[in-house]
Amino acid sequence: MMDQISTSEILFSNEKSDFESDLIRNLNLAKKFWLKKVLFKAYHLLSASWGNDRFHTLRNCITHCAVIIKQCQLLFLILFVRKKPSDSNYDTFVQEFLKLFMVDIFTVYNGHQDKLTAFIIISTFCMMLIFVLLMFQDVAKKFMLKTPSIICANTITWCLNTILTVPVMIYSCVYIKHFPFTSKIYVKYYKSTLQFNMTIGILLILSIFITIIHLLFVTIFHNTSLYTSNITRSRSCSVVPFKQLLCIFSICFIFVFLNHEYFLIFSLALSAYMLKEFIYFHPYYSFYNNLIESGFWLMIFTSSLLILIENSININSTSLLCIIFLLPLEYLLLGYYLKKSFGLKINKDIDNPTLLELKIRNVLYKNNEISEEDIVKIQDMFNCVTGLFLEYNFIAIWEHNFILQSSGNINLAMVKLMKTIFSEKRPDVLRRPDKVFLYWPKIECEYIVYVKSKEIQKQNNFKDVALIKYIKDLYYFNKCDNKTCHELLSLIDTYLNSNEVSKKYLIKKFENFFTSMKNKDQFLVKSLGKYGNDWNFLDKNQSFQTDIIKMPDLSNSINTTKTKENYIDKITGNNSGKSMATIIISGYPDIIGRIIYASEQAANLLNYPSIYALIGKNFINLIPQAFLNFHKSILTKFLLFSYKVQLSRPEIFLVDYNGFSIEVIMEIRTTFYAGIPYFIVEFIEKIPTEYSILCSETGEIFTTSPELKTMFSMYNQNIEQVFPNVMRYLQDGKINDDFLYKEDGKIARLRWNQVRIDNKTLLILYFLDESKFKHFIDLSSDRPLLLRKRSTGVSYKSIEESKELKRNTTIIKRKIRKSSEQILTQKLIQKDYTKTIKANLKPLLYSHYISTILTIILYLSIIMYTSKFVNDNYLSTMLTDVCSFRYKTASIAMRTRSIELLRKGFPCNSNLTQYNNSISASTNMFKLSLDNLNTWNSEYKIMDHFKQTKITLWDFENKIETPSDQTLYQAMYLFIGRITQFIDSEYNDKDNMLYIYRNTFNALQHLINLTTYKCLISVIRRSLDIFYAIDLIKGFIIVPYTLICLFSIPFMLMIVSVNKNLWDNINGIPRDKLFVLRSRVVERIKNVHFQDFTEEYHLNQNGNFNSNIWIRYTLKVLIALGTTIIFYVLILYFCEDKLKFLIKIRLEHIFFGGLRTLTVKAFMWAREAHLSQLNISYEYIFPEYLDISSSHQQFIKVADEIEYYAKYVLLETQTLKSNSQYFTKYIDFLIGNTCLYTDLVANCSNTILTVGVNQAILGYIKDLRYLAESKEIQLSYIENLEYTTSLFEKSLTSGIYLYGNVTDEFIVEARNLTHIISSFFIGISIVLLVFVIYPEINEIKKELLSRNEFVLLFKNFNTEKTMCYEENISIVI
Repeated sequence: MMDQISTSEILFSNEKSDFESDLIRNLNLAKKFWLKKVLFKAYHLLSASWGNDRFHTLRNCITHCAVIIKQCQLLFLILFVRKKPSDSNYDTFVQEFLKLFMVDIFTVYNGHQDKLTAFIIISTFCMMLIFVLLMFQDVAKKFMLKTPSIICANTITWCLNTILTVPVMIYSCVYIKHFPFTSKIYVKYYKSTLQFNMTIGILLILSIFITIIHLLFVTIFHNTSLYTSNITRSRSCSVVPFKQLLCIFSICFIFVFLNHEYFLIFSLALSAYMLKEFIYFHPYYSFYNNLIESGFWLMIFTSSLLILIENSININSTSLLCIIFLLPLEYLLLGYYLKKSFGLKINKDIDNPTLLELKIRNVLYKNNEISEEDIVKIQDMFNCVTGLFLEYNFIAIWEHNFILQSSGNINLAMVKLMKTIFSEKRPDVLRRPDKVFLYWPKIECEYIVYVKSKEIQKQNNFKDVALIKYIKDLYYFNKCDNKTCHELLSLIDTYLNSNEVSKKYLIKKFENFFTSMKNKDQFLVKSLGKYGNDWNFLDKNQSFQTDIIKMPDLSNSINTTKTKENYIDKITGNNSGKSMATIIISGYPDIIGRIIYASEQAANLLNYPSIYALIGKNFINLIPQAFLNFHKSILTKFLLFSYKVQLSRPEIFLVDYNGFSIEVIMEIRTTFYAGIPYFIVEFIEKIPTEYSILCSETGEIFTTSPELKTMFSMYNQNIEQVFPNVMRYLQDGKINDDFLYKEDGKIARLRWNQVRIDNKTLLILYFLDESKFKHFIDLSSDRPLLLRKRSTGVSYKSIEESKELKRNTTIIKRKIRKSSEQILTQKLIQKDYTKTIKANLKPLLYSHYISTILTIILYLSIIMYTSKFVNDNYLSTMLTDVCSFRYKTASIAMRTRSIELLRKGFPCNSNLTQYNNSISASTNMFKLSLDNLNTWNSEYKIMDHFKQTKITLWDFENKIETPSDQTLYQAMYLFIGRITQFIDSEYNDKDNMLYIYRNTFNALQHLINLTTYKCLISVIRRSLDIFYAIDLIKGFIIVPYTLICLFSIPFMLMIVSVNKNLWDNINGIPRDKLFVLRSRVVERIKNVHFQDFTEEYHLNQNGNFNSNIWIRYTLKVLIALGTTIIFYVLILYFCEDKLKFLIKIRLEHIFFGGLRTLTVKAFMWAREAHLSQLNISYEYIFPEYLDISSSHQQFIKVADEIEYYAKYVLLETQTLKSNSQYFTKYIDFLIGNTCLYTDLVANCSNTILTVGVNQAILGYIKDLRYLAESKEIQLSYIENLEYTTSLFEKSLTSGIYLYGNVTDEFIVEARNLTHIISSFFIGISIVLLVFVIYPEINEIKKELLSRNEFVLLFKNFNTEKTMCYEENISIVI
């Protein structure tokens, strides 16, 4: 029964606002979550890209080949698990042939594991990156390289989905299985040892997860438009291909992680399951696609079964031969069974949705052209199963595809597609079946509905869709206007009651008003851009100023402007001269029949006071009660079962606002928007107008035309009371025939008709003689003038009575009379500060951008400097090369001398070959280190020191000495050349030998040592220079925010001034103006938004308001400044000092810890001092006229130097021991058991190194002193000491690497800590800007603009000149 609402009974605010919110929501019910929407768009781009609608035959062939390749790959896996591989050449050939399809085996076996891993990871992440970029570009509506990106993504997807699915899955699973537990292992499947890495393993897990999800989505979102087999792999739904892909992934996973016997059992079970699915569903429209895909699983089933039997009973490896020979027969039997199964299914009764789809497919494919008989047959099928399978969403999609192919009626097809919205809420008119069928995955149906809706909306410009969009936007704008009015009203009430609320709460009210006003204006601009200068939007917006500020001139200009237009009239073709009434009805199941829009003509025709009184009602309420049962489910059935999009009703009765009947000609058509169906109902009053009476077969009156209301005193009275004996006339007459009624002095021409509804007969009596109408009224004048309405649950009172009732219920009554004169108020100066506010805050915000960027650059500079210059590996390599010059020269000299002594018959520690190899290796390393000087010179100028140092070399020709001046850099290259010549002469060239002895033992060693020291000092100074630069950068960290503090002062002073002026203006607004403004806002809410509430407010305001706007900003800027100070302290005390200390001791230890060189030199000079007794020592080699220093003196000098450096290193060790636990191993190496850290010495536990290298060196020096001072020739003792020297060389080499590794770790940790702290503060700077400073400046801007907006309301504020009137307002002071 229709809800009757009088003009005084407007919906209360909460009810109305809730309805309008629901209305907006109901117009967007199918709107997807944004992530799902973007996902749909991106996959639709991939599925609808270039190439997907071309080359169907070629693509079918390639796809079939890909299925065969995948079949060969899985067959290889099954053959691999045979317990006893076949020895026959035939089987071996087949297995090797199948192996060619396994890309992973071929790649790994050829030693390209890294390339395979990189390919999988890079291709997957590239595909994901392209996909994400496409998603973001779609959101931004700007595409770059769209087609190439889609082609690239589709190519990678196709490869991963076909020929690479099995290899990629197998390799990834093998890697994932092993990487957490081992770094290297032999894998039988690949017949190779695979390398594993934790990081790569994690990336592969992500990669394989992304690949699986993407391929499943591609399978789900493969959309088929029509019932045709011309499109590649066209199908009814994706459930079977989806299961097939999951089964393939499962087989690969089981192959790697489970026992091979379990693998065969699972493979057998999964293949049997998939065979059943293909035979039952026939998923593809093409028979050959079904045959090839199901044959794929038949082959897997057969091969798994045969291999399982072979492994159990050992049938001599004939299974492969059986598989090959059974293959043609298997496909032949499978094709026969598929056709037989299809034939049996289409002859069965429809008891599930699959049978329905197979029957429809059979009818469509039976003939080349679809006949009218076939179309009717399929339509009947769909109508029969709609009630049974309504919850199965694909029923609507199949019906949609069928309509597109059979008739091409896009609108009807989309209406049928909208049946999916009834799947979750079955209409009451349909009985719920015993068994409910649901489709999975549901997201596929959502995707198809979404894509098809978007595609068809782009292809067709439906004016009804445009009308619904316009209505949605209009109601949303009305909601924004309503919210703005309420926020303004709340602001005024809060301000008038400001003594009872906090200042923060009042400021929030200003901001809420400003935000609502801003949103309304932005939406207005957007709407005018879409709909032009639409009258409804402009009038609603400009009436806000007209109603509240009372600017009559502006109002007049609005009404007389020629640029306004009505968008509804524009798209529907209506104009003021036509009387076509239009209403729009929602087709959503929950609210089907609800009126969401009504035109003015509809409200006028139905006698409603406004369109808002009609909106929100159900269309059924406009139908007379007698016809309710007939119309109650007609809209639902029209959507579900009708194959028309338009329904015409030439004669139908509607009930107007007062309950009287109006006969109209009505037309209903369906449309859709955002996945929701809608009904556009247009009706016009029947002309000529006939006055009608609706009654039952017994004469009981239901309703009449409005003109006949005075004839009846109440409803449910009998027609015989007005027209005595009229039923006798009806029984004697014919339907639709006119007759003359004469009874009791009443004469009238009447006509009657009857309608039969639900086995009940309804009579319609038409009063034709209009001239007799007044006579009947006079005859009925003794009756009441108004009929009593049928019960509607809503009171019937006049507007005046309702208002009086509300006045009487107010708490305190008070009369306020407005004078006929305009209220005089003090004159305020309302100035618009909008430009001033923006002009001051904009540079302030940009200055923060600049300061943050500068601060981040400074942080990055520290990271860059510490990465580039505080690189310990770089320093270690450089100084190791430089300091190794002295060791290599000493080693070459010592071993050259040993070769000479060996040839003279003296016992030595090594043989000639070993000495030769050692000298050759030292020479090559010498040259390599010398070549590297050019690399180090770019940063530390190492080579310049060697080039600037002068040296005098002594050359020999026939033992005659000739001096030559060279740079040290040139001298070392010459030295290498002479060593090479000496090696080539097999150590027989005396001149080269003298050259080596003369230069190596004196000038070259000495100058290399001095130059190395200079290099060390240079490097230390260079490092300190770098730290000075870092100190400079670190010092400037504070500068940007310090400048901001100074720069913001004049801007903040201006902002504070503006804030004060705004508050002065607000505080200066008289209360009477606020009362008037409040009353106008209330009046607008009532008149425009049809909401009512008691007009109460509290008045409790005495003081003036003011707020400090700069405190929060200043505090946050100081916080930002404080973070830079904290950074300075952290870097200074936790990173920089530690780095300086570590680099310094690292460099110094490399130089002062050169014990390796000194041990070689000490042994060499001790040996020479001992051999001087035989007159064959160093000084006796050269001619007597040369001034050669004594070997004994050279030894004493070196021995003293060793003892000094040993003590120095020991002191340094003690310092390191007290300062850090990082050097524990190195300290143990020096003073503990050296053998624990020496890998280069065999049987180290049997040497003196077990007491620590430092103590061993001191003992070693004592032995050398004994040798040098000994007066007895002890050649065997020399041999033992040479062996000990080689031990020290190797041990000290280990010590150098150990110390280097320890300091490397320590320095890397300190450097990384610097990077972490810098990166952390970079993040803090960004967070401060984005989440602290930027919101604060925006908050200041919002506060000021909100107060400015409120002040501007009174800039042109006029108080109306009105007649005296009384208004009841409840005021609490």
